[in-house]
Amino acid sequence: YALYPILKIETGLVSEKINGKNAYHYKAILNKDNARLLVSKLLKLEAETLLTVSSTDQLEQEILTSIDAVDEASAEIWIGKDDYLPYKITTTITIDTAKIKSNTVKSTGKITMNLSILTSKFNEKFIIIAPTESTPIEELVAEIFSALMPPMSQD
Repeated sequence: YALYPILKIETGLVSEKINGKNAYHYKAILNKDNARLLVSKLLKLEAETLLTVSSTDQLEQEILTSIDAVDEASAEIWIGKDDYLPYKITTTITIDTAKIKSNTVKSTGKITMNLSILTSKFNEKFIIIAPTESTPIEELVAEIFSALMPPMSQD
């Protein structure tokens, strides 16, 4: 990661109050060029130990295509000045669907996903009750990735 930092950290953002607490504010932005380099290097290391060269090349191309489809990926965090706890985290990811290569689906447009998390009541006990009707996170993630990733060809 030190050779290919995939996140650019922006400092010097204006401090804010979150949930009544003074907080430092930082932003991280995806460096797509370094993400591509890091993926390539990691897959080459993996190929030497586990995968065949052809499957590594195919996997690398599919991952790099997915990285290329990302128009923006950023995250912000607000950390308490007194206790260094994370009081707010936001992420934004925008994907250009026209850059996703697929043999079955042609798409134009963009998909933007936003997530915002506010935290409080640190170190307090709580009970999590699962909803009676829900979809497991694994199924949700699989649906998202199957819609965004091109199908793997069978060689």
